[in-house]
Amino acid sequence: MLTNFSHLLYEGAEQTSAEAAAGTGMAMLFFKIAIALYLLYIGALGKGKLLDNKYTKCGEKKYRLIMRLVALFAAIFILANGVLEFLAIQTAANVMWAIGLVGLLALLVLNIVLTDRKAMVAAREEAEREARANPKRSDPLHSAFVFDEDEDEGTMEGEDHPEDEGKGPDA
Repeated sequence: MLTNFSHLLYEGAEQTSAEAAAGTGMAMLFFKIAIALYLLYIGALGKGKLLDNKYTKCGEKKYRLIMRLVALFAAIFILANGVLEFLAIQTAANVMWAIGLVGLLALLVLNIVLTDRKAMVAAREEAEREARANPKRSDPLHSAFVFDEDEDEGTMEGEDHPEDEGKGPDA
């Protein structure tokens, strides 16, 4: 009787693990399709954060064209991978995923290679110099999160100020 019970537990665990693996596979499939759709959006429409680069070595138009073409390449193969995975054609799906992954890595490498790091660092240093030269910030986020402006000026609320000497509370 004990062996029958353990056999039933084993079969239940096997089914549960198979269901969990199928659920994980579907989540990964949807994730891949979302990546492919974003890459299609970048490649087809020319919009997206990936294309926003002010510090290119080769000119902004050429940079955007190269990145759009590579994004389209990667999107096509990743989308093909998703379709083939859904249809349970694993060998072809794995090949498509490998090619799509190469496209994603090419996007990363091209972004690094085509970005002028020296110009980017110089612009960041210039912005920091401007921020140090103008300590009073006018942006709304600063005033929304800094509540102790008086402390920054060296005075605190409730302290006696020299100009208040001799004045009473009625003055």
